[in-house]
Amino acid sequence: MLSLSQIEYYLNRGDFMGFSMQTEPDYIGWISLKKRKHNKRIEEVFSINERPDLVLEQQQILAYPYVLEICELKKDVYENEEKLPEASDYKRADVLYFSELTDVKEYLRKFDKNLEEIKWMSEIPSF
Repeated sequence: MLSLSQIEYYLNRGDFMGFSMQTEPDYIGWISLKKRKHNKRIEEVFSINERPDLVLEQQQILAYPYVLEICELKKDVYENEEKLPEASDYKRADVLYFSELTDVKEYLRKFDKNLEEIKWMSEIPSF
């Protein structure tokens, strides 16, 4: 089991972590967590008037750095090496943003997941 500070350390390094998720028999499911990095330089170089898209994106990253993705994908599409998944192949593809790791921990309780038991993505069967 990892502490929140250890999880934070790995996420700050750019690592992805997650869980496998129970779903219908014809689907595979997973929850992944990453942390986006704020690029302070963009806000130093560009004003909101020059590049509002870039500046607003960096402000959003600063406010909500944690990204939780919840996906359920058809097994046959996942196992097919010749075809890339399309939007219709996903039963669920949610992307949620959080300001604090404790908020992520609280949200994961809806799925009966304990953040301290998070795994490396390579340990999740669907990856």
